[in-house]
Amino acid sequence: MSDLNPIVEIQNFLGNFSGHGVNHDNQKFKGEITLESIVGQKGVLLTFVATGEDGTIYHQEKSLISPSMDEKINMWNFNSNVPGLVPHELRSSEPTDKSVKFVFGFNHPTDSNAFREEITLELHKSGNVGYHYSWGLPQGDFKERSGLEMLPVDN
Repeated sequence: MSDLNPIVEIQNFLGNFSGHGVNHDNQKFKGEITLESIVGQKGVLLTFVATGEDGTIYHQEKSLISPSMDEKINMWNFNSNVPGLVPHELRSSEPTDKSVKFVFGFNHPTDSNAFREEITLELHKSGNVGYHYSWGLPQGDFKERSGLEMLPVDN
């Protein structure tokens, strides 16, 4: 993992973004994400909603990306598809020529006895933001289930 700090990197992408994606049921949706700095730039509040073509909300969430008391970066994810708050640890930060990816995870992807999930936030040098969910149910396959790239929206 590189030494990139997601909090510092995300501060360069604050604002609203919108785009289109496909979910795990192969349903098209419009995704909207807002990234905002909170508590003196100590953390980032991520708000995301995925709305189907008929207006159905497929996914709604608020996530806090911040350091814990032991200074490890985590994403505390609260969304409409799981029964409670799920802590995701920062697993990797991957800079490339075109973007930087931050992967946050809950349980290990190969542990087929448990629900496991990874959420990837991509910050593209073009100014776009990518957001992807990979997960596996107990005894099920772990794979990417939904994702999209979003363009900045004028505030």
